[in-house]
Amino acid sequence: MKAKLQRYFTAGENLTQIWNDLHTELDQDEQYVLYVYKRNSRRSLAQNNLYWLWLRMIEDSTGEDKNNLHEFLKRILNPVESKINGVPMILGGSTALLNREQFREYLDKVSRYAAENMDIVLPEPGQMEHHQLADAEHEGSK
Repeated sequence: MKAKLQRYFTAGENLTQIWNDLHTELDQDEQYVLYVYKRNSRRSLAQNNLYWLWLRMIEDSTGEDKNNLHEFLKRILNPVESKINGVPMILGGSTALLNREQFREYLDKVSRYAAENMDIVLPEPGQMEHHQLADAEHEGSK
C-alpha cells in the first residue's frame, strides 16, 4: 500500500498538470477519494492542545479514559449520520477536519456539556498556561 499522497497548490496553478502527476503515481487497480480543502484552515494546534487538556481533566474527574471520552463527545456533540451495511447509525464526526471556527464551536459545546452534565468547569484558553504547568507537575509526580 502506498503512503497518502499530498499536493499543495494555489488556485492559479495548472490543475491539469497536478492531476496528471497524481495519476501517474496512483495504482490504477485501486480506488481513491480526493479531498480538496483550504490549507491551514483546520483547527489550530492551540485549540487541539486545549481540547486534549480538557479531556485529561475530565478523565481525572470521571475515571473514564480520555480516548473513550473523545469518542463519546464526538458522537453526542459532532454527530454524523451514516449507514453501515444498510443500517442507519449515528457516529462521531471527525474533529481533525473541522476548521478553526467549527472547532471553536465544538469546544464551546464540550465546555457547556462538561459544566451541565458532569459538573466540571473547564479552563478558558487564557487560563490554559496555568493548567498546563499544573498538568506537567502532575505528570512529573507519577
